[in-house]
Amino acid sequence: MDNLYDTLKDAMSSVLANVHTVLIAKITAVNEATINAKPVINRVVDNASIELPEFIEIPVINIQGGGSYLAMPLAVGDYCMLLITERCFDRWWNGEDNIEPLEMRMFDYSDAIALVGINNKNGLIAIPTQPTMKGDFKNIGSLTGTSYCDYPLFKTNGESGDTGTFTSQDGKTITVKNGIITNIS
Repeated sequence: MDNLYDTLKDAMSSVLANVHTVLIAKITAVNEATINAKPVINRVVDNASIELPEFIEIPVINIQGGGSYLAMPLAVGDYCMLLITERCFDRWWNGEDNIEPLEMRMFDYSDAIALVGINNKNGLIAIPTQPTMKGDFKNIGSLTGTSYCDYPLFKTNGESGDTGTFTSQDGKTITVKNGIITNIS
């Protein structure tokens, strides 16, 4: 009975070792609409540590809905999570929905999608108490409502700071006081 148990345990371990779900990786190239990334945690197979290869042309998840989206600039060295899809997504990637997979592979490294914005302890971003933006944002577009900005590169009247007015891309004047949008006209 022990031999059967050991055989089944070894078989299950072998199968599970090849079910890939999520990997942490570092971006190695930023392409026009995809990234390349290299996993930063090795696989261990038969007690041997194996460095994984670079994954290429990985689609990136952006926050979007309807006709709006938020796309961040990415840089080589940024971390990401590679989400490994359950089935081959080649047909979906080429614009086809509700159709059988092109290949019958499952949980394959070639079917990764990148979720960016993950950091280890060395690059942690504190969880704010209010929505916060930080960075050099260019195409603001039309804004509505009241927002909070923690934005050191925000410029009003040519000066860095978080109080003043600026003109949005659609020509509206936006007034900001202490990082809070107080008026849009």
